[in-house]
Amino acid sequence: NGFPGMAVDEERELTDAYRTTKRVRRPEGRGLNDLYVRFFRMAERRIAERTGRGIVCFISNYSWLDGLSFTGMRERYLEAFDAIRIDCLNGDRYKTGKLAPDGSPDPSIFSTESNPVGIQVGTAVTTLVRRADHAPAREVRFRHLWGQAKREELLETAAGGGDTILRRRCRPTRPGGLAPDCRRPAFAPNARRRSSRVAPAPTPEAGKRCFSR
Repeated sequence: NGFPGMAVDEERELTDAYRTTKRVRRPEGRGLNDLYVRFFRMAERRIAERTGRGIVCFISNYSWLDGLSFTGMRERYLEAFDAIRIDCLNGDRYKTGKLAPDGSPDPSIFSTESNPVGIQVGTAVTTLVRRADHAPAREVRFRHLWGQAKREELLETAAGGGDTILRRRCRPTRPGGLAPDCRRPAFAPNARRRSSRVAPAPTPEAGKRCFSR
């Protein structure tokens, strides 16, 4: 899982920024060792620590949205970026069995005619925006996309711009830090809450709470 030709210590240093926290519980498990996290860190470092403004947009494994390994990563992005937008593409074999909330098939967005199921893990498109007059993000805008037409829906709405797409607004509540019983800020909304065009997750594991709500 390492970069070819890169020393182990140098590679691990990429994720050191996500291994400590200020107001949320410390990361648990080994999720930060996943290769995609290092690409996020390189992009975040370039924008937040060097240029001072820019956009990160990746499609990746969606485990960082609510996993216990990524508490520091999520906390850091709230501080480093002005806007956070998540298009959760689901399609996960392990959390949802590749089924939408209505029981219909929910393949990976990477499915093809020869491989209609696609990859095993769920994915998400993450857009992180930092402006020159930076102010930490006060909310995350989130939407679920389910089913076999999710790719078409994603493409149809992409041309509309980030602020015109209907996404659920998830606001953190931090009176001096996250509430003691809500110290796992997640970037995925509560499975029990519904809004127009945003399908709920079929299990608590797939949805989790939105920050400390």
